[in-house]
Formats: sequence, structure tokens, C-alpha cells
Amino acid sequence: MSYRVLTSFTAFHISTLLQVSEIAKQQREPAAASEMLERALFTFGRSVHSTFSANLAAGKARLDFRRPENREFWLAVWRYINTLGVRATWRTSFEWAKMLLAMDPENDPYCLRLLIDQLALRGREPGALVNLVEADYLQRQWKVPPNLAFSIALAHDRIKQPQKARSTLRNAIKEYPWLAARLCKELDISPIPKPVWGKEPNGEYQELLCQLYVPKAKDLWNNTEGTTLLVEMCYAFEEELGAGEDPYWLAQIPETDLARHVILSDNQTLMALLDPRVKSKFTSVSDPLAPDDNIASYDASVAGRPHDPALRERLLAELEQFRSYFERIGIDGLMRQGEDNQGLVRALEAAGSNIEEFEENTRRFLVLRRRLDQEGVQIVFDEQAADGNGTGSETDE
Repeated sequence: MSYRVLTSFTAFHISTLLQVSEIAKQQREPAAASEMLERALFTFGRSVHSTFSANLAAGKARLDFRRPENREFWLAVWRYINTLGVRATWRTSFEWAKMLLAMDPENDPYCLRLLIDQLALRGREPGALVNLVEADYLQRQWKVPPNLAFSIALAHDRIKQPQKARSTLRNAIKEYPWLAARLCKELDISPIPKPVWGKEPNGEYQELLCQLYVPKAKDLWNNTEGTTLLVEMCYAFEEELGAGEDPYWLAQIPETDLARHVILSDNQTLMALLDPRVKSKFTSVSDPLAPDDNIASYDASVAGRPHDPALRERLLAELEQFRSYFERIGIDGLMRQGEDNQGLVRALEAAGSNIEEFEENTRRFLVLRRRLDQEGVQIVFDEQAADGNGTGSETDE
């Protein structure tokens, strides 16, 4: 008895698409990985309520990160932003990042505040970055982390506000002298300006923030305008700078959110700086560091539950056992020849079976067929599909 599995819903099954995309990325197939992500995002777009787009445009749309299906949307967009970055389509990356940030600006569970400045500058949107950083609400919520403090100076310089650029960069260096020192070192500025010389991050938290920004953003500063501005403002201090142990501008970022950002960045050097206690909670790449207050949207024990891929696999494995059994006794030939019970008994004996086992397997097969139907898998016999009276195939709706 032969069968086939046709997956009409799997082609747009979000969890499957995210898994296949990650596999394609690991196998260095960026085009396939991107296509799977685009399918997932298309599926999300097709399923939202008609009022969602209007609310999103008005800045009122929100997605509760505590719900696992919403977290799949966050993950799909994050990975797509990275894919767009590989293509150097920075403006599009910035727009997606803004949209994702708008889903939950109060909590920012993926810590987009540590990345969005670079996307804006690379996407030639310095004015948008200025508006974002200077928004009263976000300043109260985030204060000004080091990456935004330095990038906002570059943004002011690019929109031809040199005095504003100097004043903001001076304040940033005063708050985060260790970041200025590391940036000068990465840019091979020699000698390093004395006011920031020898300044180092205080603890692993500041070291992590430093490494999240400097290696990725140094090329934004590695030009005549950026380097000149940085050196000039580092030398502008007559007084001795402090060590920047407890910057007033820096709000404490929740450790789980920061760890989630690092894990998603897929940088092993940064992973080593995470607290082992937090890293031990990382058990799934499909849902990195799920929040402790997770809200389950459905009970898998009730009827009408969503399709469970793991259950489907177990049922299909059981179906394969039945296929082997019926094939061994030659059920296709018996049905075509119209054999009576005696012919069936002889075939069973020849196959090392008996009528009791055959009846039990037939009953269990019918039960399995109903369970597969509930999981979206429909069994169709090949000849039955061809002429209405044969045996053999299975399809998956």
C-alpha cells in the first residue's frame, strides 16, 4: 500500500518556515533563508485583522511579547532585518526595525535600542534617528545608552548641525569615556587623546555594551569627518574625566532582554560575557529566552487544537508500520482479484499473520486515519484517486 504526503498548509506554516530558514542559513543558502522568512511575514500579514494596518500607521498597534505566537513574529522580523543587512538594503532594514520597535516600545524585548542607530545611519536617515532619540517618552524610558549617545552626534553632523554634534558628542564622552577610548583604539588613532587614554569599561555589563557597538559602528566613524570630530572633542576636556562607573544616562537594561539580543546576534565572543545563570535558560533557537510570564494562548489537550508537528510525525511513523504490514500480506493484489475469506486466510498464513491480527490492525488503522485527519493529513488511496475503486495513497491537507 503506497501513499504520499501533500502539504498545502505547511508551505505557509510559520514555525516550519522559521526552522527551514535557519537550516538554510546554516547551510550558507541566504536566498532560500530569505525566501522562507518572506513567506512567514506574508502569512502574518495575511492573518492580521483589517484594523491592524491603520493602528500600526497611527503608532497604536501592539503585540504582547508574552504570547508565543507573537514572539514568532518578532523572530521572523529580526532575522529578516539581518538578511536585509547582508544585502546592504539598510533603509528597508531601518523601516522594519522601527515597525518592530513600535510593537512594544515600553519593553523593547529584543533591545532594538542597541541596534537601530546603526541601521538609521547606514540607511541615510540621520534625521529620523535624531527624532527617535530626542523623543521625550523614549528618553524617560531608555535614557540614552552609549550607542545612541555617540551615534546621535554623527546624525547631527550629517544633517549639518555642527555645534549640536559637538555638544552631544562632548556629553557622550563625559558619560562614557571608556567607549570613546575603545573607539579611538579601533580607529587606530595615535596617540589616543590624553583625556580618554587608559579608560576601560567597568565590569562585564559595560564591556558588553562596548563590544555591541564599537566593532559594528567603527566604520561609521572611519572617515575624515567622523574621526576629526571624535579627536577634537576628546581633546576638548581640560578637566580630568572620571571612569564612567555609573553613567547617569544609562538605564539598567533587563538582563534577559540584553541576553536575548546577544543570543540573536549569534556572536560567540559576546555570549561569553553573559551570566551563565541566564545562558542556562537558553534552550530553543525558535523561541530564545521565553519570558517567565509566558501566556499560553490555547490548551493542547482540548479538541480543535492547532496542528502539532511532533504528533504528526509520530502518527506518520505508525502509519508506515501499517503500510509495511498490509504490503507484506499483499492486500493490493487480494483486493484487485476479489479473493474470498479463504484466499485472505492463505495470504495471511503465508505472511506469518492470522485473521485476528489482520482484524486488529484494520481497526487500529481506521482509528489512526481519523487521528491523522484531525492533524490535517488525509489518506487517499492511489487507485481510488485514479478510478474510484482502488488502493493505496495518503495526502496531507
